[in-house]
Formats: sequence, structure tokens, C-alpha cells
Amino acid sequence: MDSKIPRTEDLFVLFTHHLTEKGYKQSTINRHLNIIEFLFDYLEEFEEIHPLEVTAEFIEYFVGNFHIRKVQGTKPRQLMNILASYGKFYQLMRELGYIDENLYEKIMAECKNRTKYRDRYESYHAIDNADDWMEWVM
Repeated sequence: MDSKIPRTEDLFVLFTHHLTEKGYKQSTINRHLNIIEFLFDYLEEFEEIHPLEVTAEFIEYFVGNFHIRKVQGTKPRQLMNILASYGKFYQLMRELGYIDENLYEKIMAECKNRTKYRDRYESYHAIDNADDWMEWVM
């Protein structure tokens, strides 16, 4: 990895300090950190990409497909929390100059489109046949 790109661990520390400086309650900080840590772990284990290489399309897949299908107990509220945490994290990354404005705007458009993910969750739980399943996955 390029020496100018911060290590994932360093991004996690920066985000922790940022949330603390903003005055969030410890329970809120912990929730955001758990969500970001899950993302980082997934990226490292399955995608082999750095958190600063995440795209809006990846967020759409990860929240709108993977979480709904693969993370046991995921409910719409958790999806909203995930989107909020990603928004806060990538806003900080833009402020620090680690991602450009164009990528930030695309990521934020996904993170703010909560109706899309609520509808996606509900449509997944309404599937009752293989044809609907295949259409949903695509």
C-alpha cells in the first residue's frame, strides 16, 4: 500500500478521536465504532480493499444486500444506524482530504437514501418464490 495512505488501524483511531471530540455519549461512540469495525473486517477478509477505496456501489451492495441477507437479526433500524455511521466516517475522511468531493457526494447520496434500504429490507422479507428471489438478488 502507498505510504501516504493511512493504515486501517489509524483511520479507526482518527474516527474514535473525532467522535469523542464531537461529544457523543460513549454508547453512541461504541455503536459507530462497532459498525465501522465490522466494515473494516469485511473489507480486509473478503474484498481485500482499503476503506478509502469503498465506493457508493459497494455501500449499496453491502447494506442493501449483504446485511439484509447475511447478518442475522438485521432490522431496518440497524440499516439506518449503519448508513449513519458510514456517513460520519466518510465525512471525516473527506474533511481530512483522504477522499475527494465527488466520491464523498456519491457515498452520502447512498447513506441519505434511507427509504431505499427500508424498502429493500421489506421487499426481501416479502419474497415467496424463486422468481422473486432471483429478481431481488439482481
